[in-house]
Amino acid sequence: MKIYSITSDDKFKEYAEFGFQDEHQKAVLETWLENNPENIIENGSLLIIGRQVTTNLGGFIDLLAIDKQGDLVVIELKRDRTPRETLAQSLEYTSFVEKLGYEQLDEIFRNYSGDEALNLAQYHREYFKLVSDEAVVFNNDQRIVIVGQKITPEIRQTSTFLSNKGVRVTCLEFTFFKADGGLRLLSTNIVVGNETANISKVSSSSLPVISESSFFNSLDPNGKFVFEKLFSWAKSNSFLRSRKDSSGAPRGYPKY
Repeated sequence: MKIYSITSDDKFKEYAEFGFQDEHQKAVLETWLENNPENIIENGSLLIIGRQVTTNLGGFIDLLAIDKQGDLVVIELKRDRTPRETLAQSLEYTSFVEKLGYEQLDEIFRNYSGDEALNLAQYHREYFKLVSDEAVVFNNDQRIVIVGQKITPEIRQTSTFLSNKGVRVTCLEFTFFKADGGLRLLSTNIVVGNETANISKVSSSSLPVISESSFFNSLDPNGKFVFEKLFSWAKSNSFLRSRKDSSGAPRGYPKY
């Protein structure tokens, strides 16, 4: 993706794309996402309740959030991990947060905010401007958000598969630009979450074939006796036909 500014003489001037990691520590992107929770998922804002949340297996969730319905959202930055590591870690963290009860979520939120007087349920209602009769069930479901400057085809395909199986996954790809005067621009694109990817073509090797005469020549006398009767009955009842090539010539029968 290219981004241009328009100069005073109506010329396009391209902004230079930069590798995010070239000029920023990894924690910077966490901070940007933390401060812009309304721009992370495709269908609404999020309430961030934790950062670098420690799991029971000693891992650290980059950002933990709750959506309007009360469902938990695990936000993971791709960084330099392989696609398998990224997906495996995201699933591991989601399996951990699935078991969290409201009291644990409330504690995580209070530790994150630094305010012991805060109540997660009340803050959640105020944050999302819920009316009095809107009921919320916390952690009824979970979702995963993977953020990276490049979302690989492996991550896209596997994330789409997980989504089709009921595990909600969003993949957010971003591009970082710099302009004259130090102006910074960030372009984002949800590559998994809005649509389902289709596989355009599937290939397979053909089934091996063997002619009828070759098949019978490979049998011992007992086998010939049995299969001659079987083939005769099958042909008389139209259960067995030879395969033909494009010219119409027989190609033999499938080899079992």
